[in-house]
Amino acid sequence: MTRRLVNLVPPECDPPCPPLGRLEAGGTRAFDVPTLLGVADTAPYFHDDSAPTLRDAVAHYTSDAFDGSDGGGFTGGITLSDDDVDALTAFLGLLRACGPSPTAGGRGCGGG
Repeated sequence: MTRRLVNLVPPECDPPCPPLGRLEAGGTRAFDVPTLLGVADTAPYFHDDSAPTLRDAVAHYTSDAFDGSDGGGFTGGITLSDDDVDALTAFLGLLRACGPSPTAGGRGCGGG
């Protein structure tokens, strides 16, 4: 995934290991990739809850940890200014589901 310390250091337990975060399924380091709708309401982020805010999650992709990973190598790295990170974070914060859902607060869409 990325060369973040949590992904490089083997867990100090005998498998199966407890999950690192709420999205890690059964301690197997498997990933559950949810929709982006309502993403602003689902902090913390990543499988190990290591990004406390949405901005931290977006900014991770401009880090040396990401650039040095297989994903960073595949993309050739990602370059974003602080303004770009802020704009992308704001955009993601606007993604909301319509209708009676936990992320929409029961609001309808447009004309209902």
